[in-house]
Amino acid sequence: MYSSNAETCTFLMTDVEGSTPLWLNQPDRMRESLLRHDELFHQVIPANRGRVLKSRGEGDSHFCVFPEVSDALAAALELQRLLQRESWSVRPGLRVRMAIHTAGAEERDADLYGIEVNRCARLRGIAHGGQVLLSQAANRALCGRLPDSVTLRPLGAVRLRDIPGLEQVSQLDHPELKGDFPPLRSEDRRRGNLPRALSSLVGREAELTTLCALIERHALVSLIGPGGAARRFDCRSGQIPFGSMLKMSFSSD
Repeated sequence: MYSSNAETCTFLMTDVEGSTPLWLNQPDRMRESLLRHDELFHQVIPANRGRVLKSRGEGDSHFCVFPEVSDALAAALELQRLLQRESWSVRPGLRVRMAIHTAGAEERDADLYGIEVNRCARLRGIAHGGQVLLSQAANRALCGRLPDSVTLRPLGAVRLRDIPGLEQVSQLDHPELKGDFPPLRSEDRRRGNLPRALSSLVGREAELTTLCALIERHALVSLIGPGGAARRFDCRSGQIPFGSMLKMSFSSD
């Protein structure tokens, strides 16, 4: 069905989020839940003209391939709906993240290889449990042909680990599925060596506006204030461009 000359097909890669602590703390329930998880996959994937290739890495991940992107999308939607409805013995349940990508890949020994397979794996890696992400290529291949009640939410351009360039990512939305997730776990979230902010900064819009204007006009801008005055917060939160941060210094009075 899929040749070794890089014929275009669509990949669906899935992974159970947070499976390691579930195995450590609830091994018996996790074993039972994963059996049911696998039953659902082996039921849904063939029904949508796909096939499950051998597991990649973790035993709770799946790599599936389909002749058309519409088949992969239908399978992902059906799987998430079934997974969401299931009464899992493991607590708080299984949350599965998924990624869909359309491209060519080389087939050897009933498995697929190549940079595009890696791209799909990286896309899966930035998703959250219950979320289905589509690559730009998969979105284009759909040509706007979506199942009833399905929409694609643009999430913008992100960097995928070890993959050059930016990837335009979309999220599958459906009324029966969870739609709101934290920001994607992309490389853009951890650029530079500044730590992440652990809380939100309320207000300071006027100060931020003034600060950005000063940075544009001067080679060096110093923020002076006592400890705890949030001098460094605006840089960590990304409200000031990284290039502008190089022109700033921080002092206490």
